[in-house]
Amino acid sequence: MEKTKAFVVRYLKYGDSGLIMHFYTREFGMQSFIFKGFYKSKNKNRALLFPMTEMELSFTENKRSDLKYAKNLQTLNAFSNAHSNPVKSIILQMLTEVLYSILKQDEPNPFLYDFILKQVNLFNDKKENFADFHLVLLLNLTSFLGFFPNTEKQDLSIFDLEEGDFSDTQKSSFSLSEQETVLWKKLIDANFDEVSLNIFNQSQRKELLNILLKYYQLHLPGFREPKSLEVIKVLFG
Repeated sequence: MEKTKAFVVRYLKYGDSGLIMHFYTREFGMQSFIFKGFYKSKNKNRALLFPMTEMELSFTENKRSDLKYAKNLQTLNAFSNAHSNPVKSIILQMLTEVLYSILKQDEPNPFLYDFILKQVNLFNDKKENFADFHLVLLLNLTSFLGFFPNTEKQDLSIFDLEEGDFSDTQKSSFSLSEQETVLWKKLIDANFDEVSLNIFNQSQRKELLNILLKYYQLHLPGFREPKSLEVIKVLFG
């Protein structure tokens, strides 16, 4: 029997009362589990229904199916502050939609797991100045995915999304304008920590989010825009 930490990425209703859960596990990458009779149980673990909830669980391999049965579930971090805040809650929803699209089955990355949970912990604890969180996180995730912007020529005035590099001319239709590149540089230099402040206004956040999603689409074939995107644009730009 294997034991691992994991956080909730996605769930789907299965039949009349069951759940199929997608967890990103620290030791085994993305894994899928089935919970039969979840909605009939008097002792159902409702934490399973909240995105990014961190749990510890045990499981055995199922040779007949990719769906596994989880045992000994224990909630490690419910991120209750974030889930009780409607604005933060939709941000976590968008994050898990992105993660479901980019994280591959059976590809563990403990460093990525730890990074994500550390950032979500900060987000959960911050009572204000968290409006730039999703932008900073989406950009920094690219360092784990292999296409973080090349900053060696960051003094140049144009960034090309397809090349992932700075230049002094617009090489293609994927080149940002000089104004957009100024914002992009500002995002590259941004931090999200206990004392960080919001540095973008609503219009700039909307612009940067569109740029980030285009950047992901160019470098991750099959990447899907999150369904919660329109709500995010209304809330944060």
